[in-house]
Amino acid sequence: MEELKVISLEDERLDLPEVEEVLTTGVVVTVGIEPVEGENCRFKFTFTAKNYDAQNTARLGKFFFRMPPNTFAKFGDFDPNDDDLKLNGTEKMWTFGTLNPREDKTVSFEADYVGQDTGDILALYDMKYKYKYDGQRVTWKTIGDKRLNVGDCGGEPPVEHACCEECPTCNEYTVEPCEHKIAEDPIAVAIQSRGRRLSVQLDLEMACHDKAVNVGVFLYEVTYDDAGNEYESPYAYKVVQLPPGDCECANGGSCQCGCDTRSCNCVDFEIADDESTACETRKFRVKTKANYVSNQDMLACPCTNGGCPECEEEGEEA
Repeated sequence: MEELKVISLEDERLDLPEVEEVLTTGVVVTVGIEPVEGENCRFKFTFTAKNYDAQNTARLGKFFFRMPPNTFAKFGDFDPNDDDLKLNGTEKMWTFGTLNPREDKTVSFEADYVGQDTGDILALYDMKYKYKYDGQRVTWKTIGDKRLNVGDCGGEPPVEHACCEECPTCNEYTVEPCEHKIAEDPIAVAIQSRGRRLSVQLDLEMACHDKAVNVGVFLYEVTYDDAGNEYESPYAYKVVQLPPGDCECANGGSCQCGCDTRSCNCVDFEIADDESTACETRKFRVKTKANYVSNQDMLACPCTNGGCPECEEEGEEA
């Protein structure tokens, strides 16, 4: 009797060609990103929509997509192909319009990579679009996130050095008797990483219009002990000079004291903060003294007349 042999089909390895799906209807959007030749860290984004139906016109809505914030900027010229491509805002979009049977449309734009990361990054996400044929419901489709290898285009974020911990160069001056002006030479200023500004507006009261006025502005920091007792600590001092000005009296008479309306807007004080005060509320008090001066060479610093929108008054907290 002949012996029967059992052959397992799992042992057979059949190399069959992959069968590509041939679409006969529907709209497919494809996305491509490639470097722009001859441009450093500039990339071209291309979106192509194709209607695979041989008979029906597809009515398309909007193709939405997002880019990670602070990643791409300086969008260059693009070919809208009579479609509305809006690149402003967080969610960007392209309005398709219509696609005739078997028609495809492409829109593209270029943008510079301005992010900090290098290598493989997320470039596009939340991509979705909608379309419909006559008499059919709207169909929504989504596209997976698109990544991009930007190579070494990105740079490491700047490192904040603890430079304020280093002792800056001191500038020493000796004041001789009857000497009115010193410190003619420029003083190097180191950049500080923390601080706030207090702006004080000055308005003269009962000042003669034909005389220059020097105004001393004294800034004190107000603190309290555990018992609630208040202390004033001198913090900074500035002098501004208001030059003589024209005077027009409301009564049409001669200019008298009290007619002047000169103002200085504003005198600025830089408040330095360290680790212990950066997140605290601090209180400052401003006091002023003024005198007429005939020699304008005694000017310490002119009124900047910067016109800041809001100036802090006496006792304001900064």
